[in-house]
Amino acid sequence: MNGFSHRIRQSHFTFICCLLFLNGTFAQKADSLNISITGDVYLSWLPQNSSFQRLPYVVNYSKTNAVDLNFLSASLHYRNNFFRTSMGLMTGSYAKNNLAAEDKWARNIYEANVGFHFTNDEEIWLDAGILPSHIGFESVPASKNWSGTRSLVADLSPYYETGLRLSYRPNKSWYLAILALNGWQRITTTLNDFGKSWGMHISFNPKPNWQINSGSFIGQIPVGNKVTTRIYSNLYSTLQLNPRMWVMAGWDWGIQENNTKQWNDILINYKYALIYEKLLANIRYEYLSDPTSLLLPGNKDLKHKVNMTSINIDVRPVKNFTLRSEVNYSFSRYAIFPLKEQLTTSQWSFFLIASVNLEFIK
Repeated sequence: MNGFSHRIRQSHFTFICCLLFLNGTFAQKADSLNISITGDVYLSWLPQNSSFQRLPYVVNYSKTNAVDLNFLSASLHYRNNFFRTSMGLMTGSYAKNNLAAEDKWARNIYEANVGFHFTNDEEIWLDAGILPSHIGFESVPASKNWSGTRSLVADLSPYYETGLRLSYRPNKSWYLAILALNGWQRITTTLNDFGKSWGMHISFNPKPNWQINSGSFIGQIPVGNKVTTRIYSNLYSTLQLNPRMWVMAGWDWGIQENNTKQWNDILINYKYALIYEKLLANIRYEYLSDPTSLLLPGNKDLKHKVNMTSINIDVRPVKNFTLRSEVNYSFSRYAIFPLKEQLTTSQWSFFLIASVNLEFIK
């Protein structure tokens, strides 16, 4: 009986959000409808890796020397002047890897949320449910990312979050939001955990071609048999230099365990359109310093400092389809990369990724 009651409390908050979602879906007449299907299949080749998996914290394109489905989702979005809702289901290795800690019923949920608009005059929304993460430059759908594989810090920070989001857009330049969450990338949790984690999102567009974005988190996370407070900050900016060139620079910083342990990540991207909207190239560099192995699992004695560089070429024969190739080289002072039955300080990897994004808009 106690176990049954615990399971009820564990999914209580998510169940309430689903009820709100269903009520809104059938009680409102939508002015707009968007149905989307997005997915990506990949071929990976790591010549020095004989194992079947990449590093344990990689949740996208995780298999090596294989062809696999990374992500496939179907989503539905409704919206009118006072109400909006989104629901999506997914499958693929991303869902299997990144939602492994969730209850089985939640592992294929991509998004499920409902939002209400408070006034006619101002853009103030309250959204509840399973939401896309407010942290970071990259997302799950391949078509929305500049590079092929995700950055190290993207796979080590939330792709989704569950809770309440109050957002305000005073004009076209500013977007502000505060979030009450149930944890660090969690769907199922006890009701007592809700409100112990908070997030803030600030986005500023000084000009139409320039964006500055800040996402932060403060809350309690489990570490072994105890709970500790994590503070996390992501800051990035994108700038379109001309119709063919874009640059992006980002900085992630985090601290926890009585401010004694912290990490830093620097991410830089440069994108160039060789043929406008048809042939694009992206160069990426990332440096992740995690000296106490807070984010990077493994040997606690290793002062993890990882560098990653990559070059990818995107071919878009039609609007909804992208064929992307990537060469990736990662290196570290310490031996952390698999080399047959041993570890080495560097790793080459090659990827061929086909992604599709189909939309029906009414």
